[in-house]
Amino acid sequence: VSKAGTLGMLATGLRVVTRDQGQQHSTVALGTALIRNVAFYVMQQIPIVGQVNVLLPLFNKRRQTLHDMLANTQVVKIT
Repeated sequence: VSKAGTLGMLATGLRVVTRDQGQQHSTVALGTALIRNVAFYVMQQIPIVGQVNVLLPLFNKRRQTLHDMLANTQVVKIT
């Protein structure tokens, strides 16, 4: 298992996985990671969209942000 993730994600035991993958710990494809990161940075440049992006997990069942939805990923707690 690779140690991919930010220091905060590693410390809290979180991992980005492809949606519906569950607790499997395989890495996300490079293209998927690139889409997710570019979408995040573009959305943060537009104030209202950036705020909606970070607040959206509070209101949806899968706790996904807009950039997670675009990249078909989700963040899960690994044990």
